[in-house]
Amino acid sequence: MRMVISEETPQTVQLDRVGGWLSRADATITEVNILLNRAIRERQKLCLAGCCSRNSPNLTYLFVGENKHIEEIISVEKLDDVQVGDENFNPFFKLEYLILDELPELKSIYPKALSFPSLKRIEVYKCPQLKKLPLNSSSANGGKVEIEAEERWWKDVEWEDDSTKTTFLPCFVPSRHRY
Repeated sequence: MRMVISEETPQTVQLDRVGGWLSRADATITEVNILLNRAIRERQKLCLAGCCSRNSPNLTYLFVGENKHIEEIISVEKLDDVQVGDENFNPFFKLEYLILDELPELKSIYPKALSFPSLKRIEVYKCPQLKKLPLNSSSANGGKVEIEAEERWWKDVEWEDDSTKTTFLPCFVPSRHRY
């Protein structure tokens, strides 16, 4: 018969301390993961406050890309908050270029048609969930805008009405990107 007697040695004390540190590190990692998930959810509801604010009326180029989580570019609530009291406010009055690239979860730029009187070009790459552009027949420089995109994406675009479709179908330019 063998008896094991447990003694507290300096090594066992150190092992206990390390175990305590590791359990606290695990708890910290869990908290960090929770915070990161919250940040991702908030980022998914992104409103481009910089371009929607009254302080940035000169935005001419907007690139949004390489984000696996973003679902909408402009939050309806946020844009409505900015517009309160000013019917003529247009954060995109001078926007000339809108580039969307590698946004696999993007579902909406904005759910309603917006006015883009200076828009020259829209580029859409690798945004398979995006089905509708925030355009109507009178919203983008009289239909004098180029829309460069992948052909398979372009075929699935949903238009507000036939007039919008007729206005923008000739604007399509097949993508020059090679993926």
